This record gives sequence, C-alpha cells and structure tokens, in this order.
Amino acid sequence: MAADRMLAVAALWAFVAVLSYGRKWAGRDLSRPAFVALAVGILAARAGFVGGNWPAFAAAPWTAAYIWQGGFSPLFGMGAAAAMLIVMLRGKACAFAVAALLAISAAWFVVDRLIAPPARPLPAGLLVERIDGGPVALDSLRGRPFVINLWATWCGPCRREMPMLVETANANPEVPLLLINQGEDVQRVSRYLAAEGLPDARILLDPQGIVGSALRSSALPTTAFVSAEGKVVDVHVGEISMAALITGVHDLRQPAGH
Repeated sequence: MAADRMLAVAALWAFVAVLSYGRKWAGRDLSRPAFVALAVGILAARAGFVGGNWPAFAAAPWTAAYIWQGGFSPLFGMGAAAAMLIVMLRGKACAFAVAALLAISAAWFVVDRLIAPPARPLPAGLLVERIDGGPVALDSLRGRPFVINLWATWCGPCRREMPMLVETANANPEVPLLLINQGEDVQRVSRYLAAEGLPDARILLDPQGIVGSALRSSALPTTAFVSAEGKVVDVHVGEISMAALITGVHDLRQPAGH
C-alpha cells in the first residue's frame, strides 16, 4: 500500500480509537457515533470527488464505486463527518468528538505534506522498444510533459484499465501516454492486444524492466507523471481511474510554479 494511503488509514483508525476510548473526557461511549461519522465521511469524500470529476465518470457511472482506485475529496469528508457528529451528539461529547476530528485531520494534513516525495528527475538514457522492434529513447520526450504506465498481460488491474488508458491517450495527444510493458516478449504482448482488440500504436516493450527500476516501481500497474522538465512529479501505484488520470494530465499542462 502506498504511504499516503497507509497514512489515511492510520488517521481513520486514530479517529475511531480516540472516540472509542474517550468516555472519560466525553462523558459517554462514542464508539457508535465514531463509526457512523466515519462511514458518512468516507461516502461524502468519495461523492465530492466523483461530483467534481463527473465528466470522467459519466460514460461509466458504476466506476464511482471503484474506491480502490483512489479519489476522495478530504474537505467534503471532514465536513460531513463533523456535521454527523453535531447531529448525533450534544454538549461535552459533541465538543470532544469534533475537536478530535479537527485535531486528527490537521495532523494528517501536515504529515501527508511532509512525507510527499519530492519531484525527482527521470534518469537519462532509458530505452524501450516498439512492437515492430524499433528503439524509443525516453530522452526524446524532454521538453514536453508525458505519462508512463507500467503494465503486464498477467496483471488483472492492468488489463482492466488498459481500454480507458488508450481512450484517454487518444483524447489528449498533446501529453503522450506511454504504455510500457514490463518483462514480456513481443509475441505474448501482441497476442494479448489482438485478443482484446486494442491498438499497438502506444504500446512499448521493456523486457528487462529498466523503466520500472528507474521509477522504483514495486507493483503493477504503476502510472508516473513526468513534467516538461523531465521530473517525476507524481506516481500512482495500482489501478488508476479516468478522473485521476485526467487530473494528473491537466496538472502536467500547467506552467511550472502554478
């Protein structure tokens, strides 16, 4: 699990734990209000993200339930959780619960910013191959932003997101999306593409996994966003939603410093 997701889970656990063991200060058992507020907050955070990125979900609304892909609006979640606590509690118990929510949320925000990995240069000299065998140097893309997706035919999440990645790449030609297969030969990849009816124009091969090593990828799929300056500004480990992909592409288009 990525560090930011582990931190979010830890913050949620801390909220429930503090309220569950806070009877001495709150004057009553807050276990049930804690779990109710947590559930409402998570649903509201997801709903806020989906609503803010509805065009990306409109074509396949059921993907709004794919919470494992990530995509939450923390402020919506915190606001909804606080409102639920205020509705369910009164007096000292309400004040304690809301104060705990605000304190844990503030701590999560600060730590999340501190552990966020800084942008790092994509190593120079990385070479991959086209399906037809021609070499492609990633250095040739310097000066423009691009996205790298690492995948394999045996990877279920990779297979699920592949059609969406191809569709998004076609809709955003100004930001190249490189679909770099990790560790498989051309015959296997070609058979997979043919069986799925997917074009091979954006598919690249990395038989030795050198790009995965350069990105320090620990799992597939991994999606990395590379700025025009050649820096890896964000990495998403695991299946990515169209909304998260489009948001990342949009951020890459912004001038540096904005």
